[in-house]
Amino acid sequence: MEKKYIDSGDIVFGSEEEGYVGIERKTIMDLVNSVTGKNRHFWEQLKVLKDTYKTPLVIIEGRIDFKDKLISGILFSLLLGWKIPYINTYNVYDTAEAISRMFTRYGENKAKGYPPAAVKKEVSPAKIRWSMIQCCRGIGPATATKLLKSINYKELFRGELNSKQLCKVVNKKIADRLEEVFK
Repeated sequence: MEKKYIDSGDIVFGSEEEGYVGIERKTIMDLVNSVTGKNRHFWEQLKVLKDTYKTPLVIIEGRIDFKDKLISGILFSLLLGWKIPYINTYNVYDTAEAISRMFTRYGENKAKGYPPAAVKKEVSPAKIRWSMIQCCRGIGPATATKLLKSINYKELFRGELNSKQLCKVVNKKIADRLEEVFK
């Protein structure tokens, strides 16, 4: 472990190869003050955190009252707007324990550094293709079914279908994305 100045976040771990986890730590009071106080720097901290680290994370210490509109609004913005997860801990000791466990499991020189994606393991080749197509943003079960019924999946997976051909089945944005993925 090494102690040094970092541009954003309070704690950083990981590796250059796997990407770094950057953690911003706030107590409930710090969180409220950094959004409403004189300095109002929380949103800038999030921007730098997200731009700097592969995995940004916010740890919030203290009891979260979701009836408090300000706090719940901040957290919803964090999750839904910024797409940055947060962990809620009871106190500084809980925070230290959580960080220790994360580092022990995903820190520097650990196998792969990140947990495997949580996906259902399909058995049949048709179900596997159906699941693979849904990994593309904008494609859910209905679109995947429609797509696989309307096109030759071998041509799709070999990158032989262009956006124009795919537009007969899906919208332009999804067609462009599929062409880019399979080219």
